[in-house]
Amino acid sequence: MDFSTSYDYETGFVPSKNMATDNFIRSLVALWEEPATYVRQFAQAVGSVSEGYFLSWFVEKCLPGEWVSLNNDLLFNEAGITAKQWRNIRNSLLQKGILLNRRTVAPTESQFTLNDALFEDLVSKHGKSDVLDMVSPPISINKLHLKTLADRGLAFVSILYLSFLQSEAEYQDLTKRGDWSPWTHAAEKHVFYSTMLSRRQQERAIAELTSFGLIESCVDGMPAARRCRYSLKMLADLTSEYLNGCV
Repeated sequence: MDFSTSYDYETGFVPSKNMATDNFIRSLVALWEEPATYVRQFAQAVGSVSEGYFLSWFVEKCLPGEWVSLNNDLLFNEAGITAKQWRNIRNSLLQKGILLNRRTVAPTESQFTLNDALFEDLVSKHGKSDVLDMVSPPISINKLHLKTLADRGLAFVSILYLSFLQSEAEYQDLTKRGDWSPWTHAAEKHVFYSTMLSRRQQERAIAELTSFGLIESCVDGMPAARRCRYSLKMLADLTSEYLNGCV
C-alpha cells in the first residue's frame, strides 16, 4: 500500500521512507485522535475564548469534586495548549476562583479541580441573557491541526477561527476536493455568535491565518459580508511537517 498517496490532503501526513515502524504507528494514532470540543457558553461565562476552551476540555476530564494532576506536557498532548497558554489560563482562572489548586507530597504533584458551584452559576447566569447563547452548538476542533498550529506559534483565536470555517464549510466528496475548501459565510456577527470571538479577535485571526497561507477572505454582496475559505493543501503540508518532525 502506498501511504504517500493514500492520505493526500485529507490528513496531510506523508510518512518518510526511513521512518521507524514504531514511530510510524504513533503518528497514525495521532491522525485518528478524537477531536477537541469548544463550548461557546463556557467562554462567555468566563469572558475568554482560551479559558473557555480549557474548561471545555477539563469538564470532560475531571468529575465533579475530583482533583487531577496537570502539567505542561499533558496539556499540550491532550488539549494542544502550550506552556505559555496554560500559565495564562491557570493564573486567570485561579484568580477568578473558578479553578482550585493544591500540592501533594509523595508524589509531589500540582492538582486542580473546578469550583463547580461558582462555574455552574456563571454559565447559568450568562446563558439566560440571550436565547442564541443557549442554543449555540459546540465547535469541533481537529486536535492534530490544533497541535500543529500551536507548535507554529499561532494564537488560539486563530485556530478557533479556522475550526469555525472547517465546521461551516460545505461538505465535498474526497474525490472532488482541490487545494481549497468551498467559500464559507463568515459575517462578523455570525462568527461571534458561534465562537465568542470579538471583532478585534476575528481581525487578528484573519491576519495571522492569511500570513500563513491558511485562509483567503473577501467582503462582497449586498449588504457586504465576509466570506472565507481555507487551504487544504497548506494544512496538509503543515501537519505533515509537524508529524514527520515528531518522529
